[in-house]
Amino acid sequence: MQNTPFVDVCMITYGHEAFLRQAIESILMQKTDFPFRLVIGEDCSPDNSRAICEEYAQAYPEQVVLLPSDKNWGAIPNFERTIAACTAPYIAFCEGDDYWTDPYKLQKQWNLLEASPKSVLSFHEVQFLEDDEFRPLLQPFEEGQELSFFELFDRHIVPNTSTVMIRKPKTAPKRFAEVFNGDTLYFYFALNFGKALFSRTISPSTYRLHAGGVFSSLAQFGRREKALKTYRILAQNMQGEAERRAVEALLLQLYREYLILALKEKALAEYLKKKWAYFTYAFGLGQYKAPWLHLKDVLYHLSLYFKRK
Repeated sequence: MQNTPFVDVCMITYGHEAFLRQAIESILMQKTDFPFRLVIGEDCSPDNSRAICEEYAQAYPEQVVLLPSDKNWGAIPNFERTIAACTAPYIAFCEGDDYWTDPYKLQKQWNLLEASPKSVLSFHEVQFLEDDEFRPLLQPFEEGQELSFFELFDRHIVPNTSTVMIRKPKTAPKRFAEVFNGDTLYFYFALNFGKALFSRTISPSTYRLHAGGVFSSLAQFGRREKALKTYRILAQNMQGEAERRAVEALLLQLYREYLILALKEKALAEYLKKKWAYFTYAFGLGQYKAPWLHLKDVLYHLSLYFKRK
């Protein structure tokens, strides 16, 4: 195989000993007419994940690259550094506890993007695996359908990480390491530069839901809090005025939902002390009427809170 890859597969892993071999094998089984490479960011796992990665890196030195790691980076800084180490023009993604099912996935997605120079992202369907049961997530798109930022964002669709191949942007998003939902930020940021393509001919990849998963282990309240910060940073990274306003409008809706949930689960004084920064951001969008409607809504729910007290 040639030394210069056409596609790099970005894999981050931490504590995935039970699943890691299946994830790596699902990548190595890919059948392509171009060279590809697996770049692994192993994050000082407390189990044998590092040893498994080293085993594959030694067995496939031309195809598996293990990034050095003498400290625990954390999920998103590790994601950011692994993406930075991917030098191919295209990047596909698979985390260490997920796996691909289609041996022609890379070839099919590469063909799609090569045939559509104005597109920057390709994705397909995914199936969730929990307690040995598979649950497909169906997408309402056709084979080869081009989708703009708004066609995905307005439906609240973030392609699952294991389904995506991307034309690597020339720059990285600002404040990347600060978010929790790194895939949300990176994939929507890429749509600054082109459209997404959907493929129905690729078999669904498998996304595991388990207690050790970073996202699945977060409580509902924590998920909302993390999402708010991600979308605040995404708004700062959108280059088009219409796209930025769309993200800000969603933020206002999320602030409202977050407050209602917070009032149900947290003491008001503690909430206001820690979370007020979210609302100062919302009210800072001075060119819109929406923040003042939002303030009216906040006051209404605060009144309900005090009545219950």
